[in-house]
Amino acid sequence: MGDFLRGLLLVILIVVIAGVIAYIGDRVGHQVGRRRLSLFGIRPRYTSTIIAVGTGMLIALFLTVVAVVASNTVKTAFFHLNAVNARITQLQAQADEQQRHVRNEQVVVGVGDQMYPDIALLPQNDPIPDRYSRLSDYYRHVAAFANAQYVPRGLKKFVSPPDADKKLQDYSGAFELTAALSQSPVVIVALADENLFRNDPIHFDFRFLRDLLIFPAGAPIASFVVPANPNNDVRFILVQLEQLVTESAVRNLMPIYFAQRVIIVGGPANLQRQLQGSGNYRITARAAANVYPHVRGIPIVVQLNKV
Repeated sequence: MGDFLRGLLLVILIVVIAGVIAYIGDRVGHQVGRRRLSLFGIRPRYTSTIIAVGTGMLIALFLTVVAVVASNTVKTAFFHLNAVNARITQLQAQADEQQRHVRNEQVVVGVGDQMYPDIALLPQNDPIPDRYSRLSDYYRHVAAFANAQYVPRGLKKFVSPPDADKKLQDYSGAFELTAALSQSPVVIVALADENLFRNDPIHFDFRFLRDLLIFPAGAPIASFVVPANPNNDVRFILVQLEQLVTESAVRNLMPIYFAQRVIIVGGPANLQRQLQGSGNYRITARAAANVYPHVRGIPIVVQLNKV
């Protein structure tokens, strides 16, 4: 039963029972008035008034009891309202403090950002001892780079935990990594596992991905039609093309931190002049070479064809 239907039935039930109580009170008051009965020696006229008032009070009491029993929210509002208000004030203060922290403290490294621009490439079917050796070297390079790069920007120096070597050994022999390496080479990337603010200690995590072909050399990656116009800005058009290349690469499972690195390595020398001429042109980005994750970017050649 939905909340709306449950609430509707509760309202109907309360109205019906309140009507019954009101009817009983009216009948009792009527009988008292007709028979001129007296309550505690009070005059009959006042007795009927007391009964009418008592009936109204009984209805109010009944409605209150039903509401308290049926709803924890109503119960809280009746008996714990001050505690609720105090908790709201406390949470609001915490939210304000967190908001001030976000505003005032610079995010030095964002969650998911690369902590080190290089990668570790594990060959297919790489033996566990060789994996461990490569990962240990990569770990040391990441730590040294992070300290040199981010400590001057306000982060605290990275200190290798006591169990770091064991974690590297476990990671090297992990079933998931072994299974991936049985099918293709694997790229290891060091990423920030959360936002790092000034005065936060440096820490990072390893992520691995299979080094599969994203785009073969010469393959079209993205394109769109551009009407030639004297006011065309080739720089803006190329930015649009690069954005489409990034989106296409992400759809093909290339990590965003690699897909955003679009590098134009070739194109027509007269691109600006053609786009400021007449007619419509299709501008296309093609892979300048085989694009794998280990390339860490997307080299493209720009082509322009009249349509």
